[in-house]
Amino acid sequence: MIPVSPNSFYAYLQVIVLGLKGLEIEENAREIQTRLVSLGKDLKVFQEDFQVVGKHLTNAMNKFEETRRRLDKFSFRFEQAESQPSLPLLEKGIESKDS
Repeated sequence: MIPVSPNSFYAYLQVIVLGLKGLEIEENAREIQTRLVSLGKDLKVFQEDFQVVGKHLTNAMNKFEETRRRLDKFSFRFEQAESQPSLPLLEKGIESKDS
């Protein structure tokens, strides 16, 4: 045993406490690092899913526009057919069938 003064013993205990706190901080830092790696993996999966949803939305929007243009063309052609007077051939065909 080595005789020590209360002041030097207190300083010695403070060094031990600081060492233990340093170990605790290191352990917490490792846990934080592990969680960050896990979050990074989750973020990557989310980004991939987000890109897939974006592609689906883009494809749906493109198909919607394509279909809308077809519908507009069809409506225009239908309106034209509706507004034109009866064709003479159709009238003759209908009259000959009635006779």
